[in-house]
Amino acid sequence: MKIHLHVTATDVRACTLPYPTAEAVVPAGACPHCETAPFHVSGGAIAQGHDTYTADAWTRCCGKPIGKLVVTVATLFGIEEDDRVCHGRCRVY
Repeated sequence: MKIHLHVTATDVRACTLPYPTAEAVVPAGACPHCETAPFHVSGGAIAQGHDTYTADAWTRCCGKPIGKLVVTVATLFGIEEDDRVCHGRCRVY
């Protein structure tokens, strides 16, 4: 899984997930609004693509919108097809 914060078209920052059930990610660098480093970012409404999730991002330090969080997952057939295969009925051939 790869997580990136798209602040602007040219400012894309790699993010780390502090622990598996974390509610926020930690981007590289300092907050562009209040200069806090390190800072945490949370996502809002989620849009789903073939192998990506995209969400509006807000900073936890000053609460301002900062851009988009983009999570790219490693999937064999795509998010929808993998979900159908994992949660579908058992098939015996």
